[in-house]
Amino acid sequence: MPRRYESLDGLRGISAIAVVLFYITWSNHITETHLIRESYVFVDLFFILSGFVITRAYSTRVHTLREAGSFLTLRFFRIYPLATIRNDGRRDWGTGHTGNIVRP
Repeated sequence: MPRRYESLDGLRGISAIAVVLFYITWSNHITETHLIRESYVFVDLFFILSGFVITRAYSTRVHTLREAGSFLTLRFFRIYPLATIRNDGRRDWGTGHTGNIVRP
């Protein structure tokens, strides 16, 4: 069983929260801070850490092309519905906004 990296879990959590705060579009005292306005870099950090953790967790479970295909299929069907709902929701809010966020 692969070792768990609890410190990386915490850093991934902080990164995820920073990304969520970055994408909040209404102005408030938290989202207008310099740290949150520049927290787009946490997206990269989150994906790098997630890739490392997932690779480490599955490196002992995936040995053949069939297992890799099964893993990718499961990941796709886990992520795709959420991404579709998120994108449809952003488009349908009636704001005329299609999901591209531009910050000054």
